[in-house]
Amino acid sequence: MKKDKEYFENVQNRHQKEFMELQDHCTLCGALLEVKHQKDPYLGTLKEEAYCPHCEVRTRNTQNILH
Repeated sequence: MKKDKEYFENVQNRHQKEFMELQDHCTLCGALLEVKHQKDPYLGTLKEEAYCPHCEVRTRNTQNILH
């Protein structure tokens, strides 16, 4: 059973909670995802990787431009 998590975001209604569950938990097994952030000041980017430590599945790999 998943443990409720406290969010810094304004998560009040059912739809918001469902969205946050999808972002924070593995879609295969429901385990809490581990998220790594890596800043590259030379390229001005921030890389985000989310993966499931249980399934070893990478669920998110994004690179964002810093402003």
